[in-house]
Amino acid sequence: MNQIFMRDSLFIYLGATLLFFYYIKRTQKLIPWISILVLFVISYSVVQFQLPLIHVLGFEMKNSYFQWFIWSNKSVPNKSVIISVLGMISFYIGYILLRRKNLDTDINQSRQSRQFGLLRLNSYYWPILTICYLSYIGFIVTSGSYKYGVYSAGDEMAVSSYFSTVFNNCLLGAIGLRLYYINSLQLKTISFSKYISLMGVSLTMIVFWHLLFSFFVGDRGPIMMFGLMYFGLYFIRWKRITFLQMAVFFIVSSFVFSILSQVRTKTGKKDFATRVQSVLSDDSKRNTNFKGGVIPLSQTVELAFSVRCLNHVVANVPSKYDYHYGYFQMEQIVSSIPFLSGFYNKYVGKGHKKYDGSSNFITYLIQGDDPKYGDGRSSTADLYLDFGVYGVIVGLFLFGIFASRADFTLTYGGSVSLFFWLTALIYLTGAFYIGRSSILIFLQRIFQVYFFLLANHYLFEILGRNPKSIKTVNS
Repeated sequence: MNQIFMRDSLFIYLGATLLFFYYIKRTQKLIPWISILVLFVISYSVVQFQLPLIHVLGFEMKNSYFQWFIWSNKSVPNKSVIISVLGMISFYIGYILLRRKNLDTDINQSRQSRQFGLLRLNSYYWPILTICYLSYIGFIVTSGSYKYGVYSAGDEMAVSSYFSTVFNNCLLGAIGLRLYYINSLQLKTISFSKYISLMGVSLTMIVFWHLLFSFFVGDRGPIMMFGLMYFGLYFIRWKRITFLQMAVFFIVSSFVFSILSQVRTKTGKKDFATRVQSVLSDDSKRNTNFKGGVIPLSQTVELAFSVRCLNHVVANVPSKYDYHYGYFQMEQIVSSIPFLSGFYNKYVGKGHKKYDGSSNFITYLIQGDDPKYGDGRSSTADLYLDFGVYGVIVGLFLFGIFASRADFTLTYGGSVSLFFWLTALIYLTGAFYIGRSSILIFLQRIFQVYFFLLANHYLFEILGRNPKSIKTVNS
């Protein structure tokens, strides 16, 4: 727990980050403040570096148990910090390695290449939206106390989760198809009202309702996911925001999301306003684990606690448990195929619950065989479990290459496959979550949405139907 070492490591990270964004600004003429890049960097920085920064600033933890819970033991945090710094520098290198040398020329070619035809898949947009509405109604009806504003009462029907999965996949697919169409129009400028009209009234209604109801319940996930999915392309391509606007948005959203996370823990028998007031009155009681008063960025400290995942992994691997040599990464890949995840865990993981995902293994390292809750994971801890430091460096390097290509596509458009388009959008919606999760966490969702669209397409091919095309609707 060397404060000087941590301080110098954080300075290295800060210097590398400033140099990286200076390079992006010089070569790309702009910094895409809403992008996989920026959202991931913010998430990663909070998860891996906020608590080390708090330690460097002199805010100590009050009790030995909480110190163990966060740091594992005093020989670990220095190593964890420098591993995290190496991982992010590797991500930066991957992001700029394949950047175009002649960006202006590449942008013009990209704009010219957007004269590609819509896939026939777009012809089946309306059936997808219809299923979206029906599955949402089914979810609400079977959700138990959720429909009254209780986030997790446990009284929902078993079929409710299936309705929820179908609804989420349909809504993501419907938004993705509309944006795929808008991307093909070669629009140099577009007003916000025109953008909304192109998205369509029916789609806009279900998205806005879902966002408002999720806010009422205190469910942050749909707000971030569908909010970015729906509005993201507009603010990336046609109404680019400034650094100051992004900073204000981040501070306000962190405060609001922090309140929402506590609102949903309050009893559902109270109305929404009463629950919010109760949370605000308890605000001064937060962060009692630290000495020295209110800690910096207290709204994100809950997210920052995820740094414990890497600390406990480094403390136990490989000294007590060997590296898993790709087991957890492969598990996330096979989980995108229905029923294969259980087979993989049973025959490769020997059926042990602790090997059913890196989050379960990390929970086992922290709590033992009888866990009371899930400790989750982080992107660095997930990679370190399989391949150690080299896994962190190579994994984040490859993710940097992908993020660069995806951000370029979202920012400038161009002819890309529907699969890559959906992949870029879904990673944009979850980029802020990756820091405390896994790089491959969205594979299952991507394949579910894509193959659901394909199944819908081929079903209507077999039936010989010819629904209205998306072009006809917008003409």
